[in-house]
Amino acid sequence: MSIISLEVVLAQNQIAKPNIIIILADDLGFKDLGFMGAKYYHTPNLDQLAKASHVYYQAYAGASNCAPSRACLLTGQNTPKHGIYTVGSSSRGNAKDRKLIPVENQEFLPTRFPTIATFLKEQGYNTASIGKWHLFTTLVATLLTIRTVRNKLE
Repeated sequence: MSIISLEVVLAQNQIAKPNIIIILADDLGFKDLGFMGAKYYHTPNLDQLAKASHVYYQAYAGASNCAPSRACLLTGQNTPKHGIYTVGSSSRGNAKDRKLIPVENQEFLPTRFPTIATFLKEQGYNTASIGKWHLFTTLVATLLTIRTVRNKLE
């Protein structure tokens, strides 16, 4: 994992840890931001952030829809490993009209998978997830949010 190799380089060179911001936007086109050539959309804050940062222009989405793609990014696992194939049930539409047997789907990320946030927390980073989630139950997400806030206050 490139984050691990970055940590080793930083430790060897006694360089301050960089800030890390991962923006995962569903359905964002390759030219939908100003710094990437957009003429229709105006994104001055993201343009300014990109100018002061290192931006990766080539990436691979781990899945074709939001929840499994997010689970892939957060865990470093591919979809068959974490078992999240879609949001909610994979049984869509009327069962008698369905031509394919829906794959068994995990609706929530199993807690046995450590996430990049866990790794970064162990390296002394403060982490946060803002926005759409679809990986934990509401109760688990609420408890994790409370724990995160409590950790920041300590």
